[in-house]
Amino acid sequence: MATINQPTQNPTNKLSSAVLATAFVAVAKVVAGQLWPDVELGDDVWIAVMPVIAYVAGFIIKDAPNVVVTQEVVATDVIMPEQSDA
Repeated sequence: MATINQPTQNPTNKLSSAVLATAFVAVAKVVAGQLWPDVELGDDVWIAVMPVIAYVAGFIIKDAPNVVVTQEVVATDVIMPEQSDA
């Protein structure tokens, strides 16, 4: 498959939202530890939550198309079977 030249080097909205979502999970871990010190969630729980939140953020955020896709319509002759008058 051929590679696609992106119009800019800027990250897409989906990528940016996924990265910010992982940062949000890291901040949420610190805040939850401060607000509820008696509730102990291990690092493995937060590590498991991080890709789920990143996926959801990337799924929700929409990107404008940055690659023009063209479809070519090819005319074809369709031969229909003759119908009998019964």
